[in-house]
Amino acid sequence: MTNERAPRRSFGARLCEPKLWIGLVSATLVTWYALRAVQEEPGPGPLSSVHAALPELRGAGGCAGCHGVGALGDAQAASAMQAACVECHTEIGAQLAEGRGFHGTLAGGGDCARCHGEHLGRDFEPNSPQAFVVAGFDSRAAYDHRGLDFGLVGAHARLDCVVCHAHADATSAALAALASKHGAERAAAERPLGRFLGLSQACTTCHDDTHAGRLGPACADCHGQERPFPEAPSFAHTEGFPLAGVHAGHACTTCHAAGSGHAIEAYGAGAAHPPERSCADCHASPHGVAFVSAGGSTCATCHAAEPKGFARAVVERSRAAHGATGFALEDAHAAVACEACHDPALAFAERYPGRAADTCAACHSDPHAGQFGAVAADPALCTRCHTTVSFAAHRFDATAHGATGFALDGAHAAAACSACHAPERVGATPRYRGTPRACASCHQDVHRGAFDRPGALATRAPAALADGSAGASAGAGAAQAPQSCARCHSTTSFRGLAEGFDHARWTNYPLEGAHGSLDCQVCHPAEPGDDRRLGPVERVFRPGTGRADVASCAACHADPHAGRFDRVPAATLDPDAPGGAVRVGCARCHGDVSFRALAGFDHGWTGFALEGRHADAACAACHAPMLPDAAGRVRGAATGTQCADCHADPHGGQFLVAAATDCARCHTPAGPFTALEFDHARDSRFALDDTHARLDCAACHRPTRTRDGRELVRYRPLGIVCADCHGPSGRGK
Repeated sequence: MTNERAPRRSFGARLCEPKLWIGLVSATLVTWYALRAVQEEPGPGPLSSVHAALPELRGAGGCAGCHGVGALGDAQAASAMQAACVECHTEIGAQLAEGRGFHGTLAGGGDCARCHGEHLGRDFEPNSPQAFVVAGFDSRAAYDHRGLDFGLVGAHARLDCVVCHAHADATSAALAALASKHGAERAAAERPLGRFLGLSQACTTCHDDTHAGRLGPACADCHGQERPFPEAPSFAHTEGFPLAGVHAGHACTTCHAAGSGHAIEAYGAGAAHPPERSCADCHASPHGVAFVSAGGSTCATCHAAEPKGFARAVVERSRAAHGATGFALEDAHAAVACEACHDPALAFAERYPGRAADTCAACHSDPHAGQFGAVAADPALCTRCHTTVSFAAHRFDATAHGATGFALDGAHAAAACSACHAPERVGATPRYRGTPRACASCHQDVHRGAFDRPGALATRAPAALADGSAGASAGAGAAQAPQSCARCHSTTSFRGLAEGFDHARWTNYPLEGAHGSLDCQVCHPAEPGDDRRLGPVERVFRPGTGRADVASCAACHADPHAGRFDRVPAATLDPDAPGGAVRVGCARCHGDVSFRALAGFDHGWTGFALEGRHADAACAACHAPMLPDAAGRVRGAATGTQCADCHADPHGGQFLVAAATDCARCHTPAGPFTALEFDHARDSRFALDDTHARLDCAACHRPTRTRDGRELVRYRPLGIVCADCHGPSGRGK
């Protein structure tokens, strides 16, 4: 084997090598293309197609076209950018200057870049529907024209944007091309070429004027926006002819036929109104001339424009004239329909026979079946007790009733006659004479003899009743029957006891708090088929519970927490109670006034202690209010105890570890999220030296847009070497 070295080639020979020239040419082309791209479109990214098409925005000098001259990097960059934007978008500038229109009334409407992004590529649309969401609306369709002069109500609120705004979905580039193609003059003659600007709010812009302008331009004054146009719900008819009764509900053309002297258009602005029509212009009179002359000159003298026609509409003047027959229509008779006494099926003479005012028997039968005398022998018998106001409103008062030997006092004075004087059988006449007077004759013993046992209640005369009264009949009843209802009750009310009912003494269960305001029947409902008003309390007990569970509330109340607090010690001392009383069951947190008023509740029992900002939050912030469910709960369960259960991740999952984000690594509940416990040297791969430590976080961690369209601040991954941020390919300089 030889150890010979290859002969060295001369410099001229190496210059002739093709590979050397290919490399030099390639490097030159790449450098030229990069320099041209920087000169043609410098900046963080390509412009959108609509702005890229403008020559004045190209190259290094084009930045000032949007950012303003000398404003790059300046603290007033936003103001300079706005001023530059409105130089081209003049109508938007006018809105901002005058405080009108969409941008002029929108909070932050002058911050163009907040809603209309740029430098995001040729395909990015600066005026996408997403701009409405960034502006603070749920969607573009949810925008309700607030701040404009044209509110969307009725049918307009249900329309899609493109119905009125034909170019609502067109791209900015397409609109620019359309404007360039048509030119300003042709565009002005057609529908506006703008996306949302330039529309007229006049009704005739979209709707045909069936009145051909004869009623003026204010269509909404009569038709509104919420009801169909033919109804004209906002139109007010003349005061001389109100549309009431049978005249209401008709189409306008029913009375105002097109082409007639009373057509709607004949009442246009400036036109002489045709005279108002009388009833006879539309309706034929069924009466003779003599009747009309005697009764009045207009139909309205006796008739009203009410439903069911003229036949029923006899008004007060006709009833007043009824008195001339000797039978005045007063009191109850004044409310009776004519046909009740005058059968329309009869001949005229039979229909109007003539009757004396006090001959009640001519129309009314004797409901007492002769118990008070013979009506035929004494025609005025009825008027001794009854008036024409009503048979129920009689003149037989408590004084007259006392003369029968049974005084009407207490509740008896307010009872209807039929309550005590009822028919003994179906179809029979109510009994008045010989009515029994003992309590048991009318009232059942709802206690089923419970108070009749020896020693149940001492026999007493009701000299001092609970309400301070001592009815004469009650005293008489007690004297006649010592074991009667009068021992505890008066005639005022069975619910008013002689001594007052002491629930704590007689049942060993004091009625305190909310229990004291409950109606008795809530805890003592009547049993099915039982005639007693109150039933045993066991009926309301929950299955599997008994009287022993009353102290813990479980006998009547279900646990709306589904046992989640059963792990809490069963008995809890109440430091505020005398002697540190033991509170058990529901009483550990709730009082007897209201379950919603908590006392001594420790949120730590749930396994999630309320600390820091969580302690300041209202209950409804985590437990949403709701209608009572089957268990009686009025607040929903919390979504969880992890940060991600309630708080959205503003970092878009950049700090996920094992499929979970531990917010507590940087944030604490004691302060706001902006107060960080983050050490750049300890918690990242890039320690901040003196130069980087002086920078604001946003200098390196800038907003970016994800592939799914979200915008968030980028924290990782970021480069950690100088070339990642500085130099020709880096972000800095």
